[in-house]
Amino acid sequence: MSTGSRRIREASSKPLHAGMLTSERITSGFSCSATIRAELSPSTWRRRNNSPRLRFQISCWGRATRITITTALRGKLGLRPPARSNLDHRRALEETGTRWELTGISTFEAGPPYSVSMGIDTSFTGGAAPSYPNLIGQPVYQDIRKSNGIYLTPKNFIAPPFGQFGTLARNAFHGPGLNNFDLGLIKNLAVTERLRVQVRTELFNAFNHAQFAFAGSTLASSIAAPPAGSTTPAIQYVDASQFGRVAARAPRIVQFGLKLIW
Repeated sequence: MSTGSRRIREASSKPLHAGMLTSERITSGFSCSATIRAELSPSTWRRRNNSPRLRFQISCWGRATRITITTALRGKLGLRPPARSNLDHRRALEETGTRWELTGISTFEAGPPYSVSMGIDTSFTGGAAPSYPNLIGQPVYQDIRKSNGIYLTPKNFIAPPFGQFGTLARNAFHGPGLNNFDLGLIKNLAVTERLRVQVRTELFNAFNHAQFAFAGSTLASSIAAPPAGSTTPAIQYVDASQFGRVAARAPRIVQFGLKLIW
């Protein structure tokens, strides 16, 4: 068993704490190895240079927590030949029951950061940088499975006065987390002394667990000239049913492979 930890300072003003634990156990006919890697980045921030306020904000790749567990089980199955089986039968049965591998990768990850923007240039800066709304009160979240895919509601977001920046920061929120399991079943066949064939069956999102990614984060779709008798531009807001929605990640994927090793 080996352990290790490190404290990384990357292109951010806050450190990344990471640790790794590796263990291997060998028993009669089986060997099992496992690696657990944990990353903790409670505040991975990056300076936003396109804002006059130059706030510190969460980077696009920032994750509060990430735990990855990698396992590998290698061994043979307990197949016993019949008492009266011939030598060829015994050898075939022995070859069938040996050189099996079962691998797995389990990932538990906090949701990625995302921004809620106006979608239109309410600050009148004329640039490519997005304009952000004002936040009033705490954001209202909903259960994705009970709200038909709506994760965040627009109740607490309002447009800032025209020509001004909103109070909301970039990447102010985190989306749904990720719990994913990948499995692999491998059979190694010895063709000759040098040539081996590896038959692989791999399952990504093996248990077909629903995974979500935040998608709808724009409050408005367009801005128009002021109507007659008014000096305030008209904002066309996105329908509440289309704001704060999530998109489904890939379902279970099964693939088969054949690998030659010499």
